Amino acid sequence: MTVNRTVVPTLDTETNLLSTGGDMPDTHAYYWLAPYQYGGNRISSYRQNLEFSVSWVVMRGDTSGIPTQVPDVILIGSNGLRIGSGTSPYHTRDNLTLSIPLEESHFYMIPSDITDIEPEEDETDYNYRGGDVSKEQFLSVLTDVKHVLLRARYHTDQAETSLSYARLETGTTEDISGSGELLDNIEQCVCPPGYRGLSCESCEFGYSRVVPEGGTHAQCLPCDCNAHAATCDAVTGQCSVRVFFPR
Repeated sequence: MTVNRTVVPTLDTETNLLSTGGDMPDTHAYYWLAPYQYGGNRISSYRQNLEFSVSWVVMRGDTSGIPTQVPDVILIGSNGLRIGSGTSPYHTRDNLTLSIPLEESHFYMIPSDITDIEPEEDETDYNYRGGDVSKEQFLSVLTDVKHVLLRARYHTDQAETSLSYARLETGTTEDISGSGELLDNIEQCVCPPGYRGLSCESCEFGYSRVVPEGGTHAQCLPCDCNAHAATCDAVTGQCSVRVFFPR
């Protein structure tokens, strides 16, 4: 599943609800795309909750439609990993609030060849549900989240869907920006030299992320700048350039 098409919702200024229609031909599953503030480094949200409240309208009259069984939340990492949570059908249409714990045990892998999620009649045959997510894989997604997708379609004959609110908890005393002091229940690792971050997910100043020859995992290694620069790009390893202007 990829984010290959976006539709701008409408805002009801009286109810403060975001709404969009259900007429999306050739699309079985569609999602609310969270703002960019939900992306980036979200390690401080590990073991916290992602919560959102929705409602939807089904076409009038007798239909053969059924509630869909698709992921409630999809997280897409900048590393290409896609992980989902939830598969339940929901029969209510008013103010459904979902709270998803951001922990690997509540998620599963979504295979890379899945481009759309089709409703399955056999609840044991989910074409989009891959293997379990390890803690390492889950943290690698949280280290740099590219997209946060919140479920918008709940019925095959859905005519409209509305989003009331969405909230991403962080393990700090401040808001989603991640600033502030850590709460007591947030894990913070003691990092070896060259590493920093709650889970040592980033390279320290003067280090760059390198995959050693013959290796499979990146390491934070000292910048090789021959004393011409104090640091280098944390990803490419390219040394900073010092430019001096004559007075």
